[in-house]
Amino acid sequence: MKKYLLKKIFFFLALAIAAMSANATVYALYGDVPEGATDLTSVVVAEPQGTITFVEGVLTGAGLPGRINETSNYLKLSFSAATPMDLTEQMALHVVLKKVGEPAGNVQVSLCKNGWNAARIAWIIENANIATDAASDVALKYGDRKTDNWNSYDESSFIGTNVEFPAAEIMRISAANAEQFEITSIYLESAYQGGDDPIVPPTPEGNIRYYLYRGNNTDALPTIDDVTCIDVRPTAHAAISCNSAAQDATVTDYAQFTVNGSWCAIDHKPTTSVTNAIDDTYSLVVRFKTDLPDAAFTNNKLRFNLSSGAGNFYINNSDAETFNNELWHTVVLPLADAQGNKPAAYLVANQHAFQIHLDGNGQSGKYIAIDYAYFTNDITSLDPGTAEDGDITPVEPGTIPEQAPQRIYLRKGTAVTPEGVAETADYSAGAYITSEWWNCTPSGEFFGISTNAEWWFNFQLKNNAAVDLTPVYSTWRLVIRLKNGVVEEGQDRGLTIELGEPAQNINLVSSFAEAADFVVKEFPLTETLADANHLNNIAAGSNVMVMSSGNNNEAGRNIEFDYIYFTNEPEPVDPGQQTAIDLVNQDVITVKFFENGQLFIRRGNAIYDLNGMQIR
Repeated sequence: MKKYLLKKIFFFLALAIAAMSANATVYALYGDVPEGATDLTSVVVAEPQGTITFVEGVLTGAGLPGRINETSNYLKLSFSAATPMDLTEQMALHVVLKKVGEPAGNVQVSLCKNGWNAARIAWIIENANIATDAASDVALKYGDRKTDNWNSYDESSFIGTNVEFPAAEIMRISAANAEQFEITSIYLESAYQGGDDPIVPPTPEGNIRYYLYRGNNTDALPTIDDVTCIDVRPTAHAAISCNSAAQDATVTDYAQFTVNGSWCAIDHKPTTSVTNAIDDTYSLVVRFKTDLPDAAFTNNKLRFNLSSGAGNFYINNSDAETFNNELWHTVVLPLADAQGNKPAAYLVANQHAFQIHLDGNGQSGKYIAIDYAYFTNDITSLDPGTAEDGDITPVEPGTIPEQAPQRIYLRKGTAVTPEGVAETADYSAGAYITSEWWNCTPSGEFFGISTNAEWWFNFQLKNNAAVDLTPVYSTWRLVIRLKNGVVEEGQDRGLTIELGEPAQNINLVSSFAEAADFVVKEFPLTETLADANHLNNIAAGSNVMVMSSGNNNEAGRNIEFDYIYFTNEPEPVDPGQQTAIDLVNQDVITVKFFENGQLFIRRGNAIYDLNGMQIR
């Protein structure tokens, strides 16, 4: 009898093992068990969390979080015992569900291993993919997962033979507030057996370009012999989202984005998965231009990524190429050379295909423009592009000639360049001077600042192009027309100007604090800077001028600048120019100034017209 019982046990055990082996590709987790599946429903516990409810298979939502399943309101499924499964990168999680009523929101789904915080994969089931009259079997493929590092991470730990899932949370499901979905079944396929949708084209062969951007993103792709061009561009085939940036709708020939701060992320995601054979034999080719500051092209700040924040390709200036000169540049980036993590699959629906990521050192108002970006397996010839270079000619580093009278404007304002004096450079006109503010903000009709606090402020002018002043340093002066309402008369703290790097200080003491009117101040560089030439080479990205105050300000006070320039004009200053304050003779101060568009002369406290007639 004992032998008989053992034989019978072994017989049924063999049958069970054979059945499990034959059907180990499907694991039933909840509800109806698909034919031939390994039934794990007895070791899976479903528990509503927070204010969500789950009654007789009907899930009633309590609000969708911004990040998938991040709140406490969700349906939680857990293994009550450790459970091994065989899963591959072709796996799919199936959720069989239907709408109850007419809910309009999506459903969020996460698959976990060893609880929420150890490893997870996330998806969104679009509302349009859920039927009302009958249950929809929605297959959530591994390759279609959300790949950012909140929603999905450590995905590789799910993949392998006999992977053990501990007795811990395995799933979360969320829905919008009060919206209802009936869940009939949940099961896992170790390798998705569903056929591809016959509208899905086969993987192309030969030389291929998968275009992510090109031109206005609506015109036809180029027709090229022996090259198949596939459209994955925004509008019809992909979506763009921006963080700390916005697309400029006034630019219609290509895609241009305005940066809103020191960092930004511009994401491109296909709206449907695109069949492809992209691997390490492919390259990413990007044609772009920008006016971002130099600092954005150092220390790996600007990145072209294949997934969110991955740091795949760094775009840095070098001796060979300067990327931020507002001219078009084309870069070829072999996927085999990519840094960081690369995606498990490319051109997957709702996942990052291409990200422009600026990780600091940016500046509000600057732009990044993309003429095209595409993946290709052939770089023997490149797309010439759709957009021509504009008429912007970058200011090149140069030597200023000593012999000719000239001005270099940092801010032109109302200044009138006299006859016989050359405008060697006008940085204000070409936006080559950038500004940074600390404890102050731009203010007024003129180029100025307003203090934000009863404390110090700092205001910087940075140069975006290099200028060499070495040969003429001894003959040059700084001329500034300003109205200083920051420091009151009688205070012992005034405005400080720092020139060059390393900085040298010019102190504007309290006797020059004049809140009521503009004054002109002139500073011979050799005298002011103690004969040290700290302006010999104003390098691109360096400070030309920094203005700051002490700590005795009042919030809401203003300082305004009309013009700021360097000049080697001979003295005395010619009639018709803005006459500078006589810094030596303080008894009588003579200055010319504009008021309501008209030029006047001020001597002491008296005001004269240009004919010498006193008017007040």
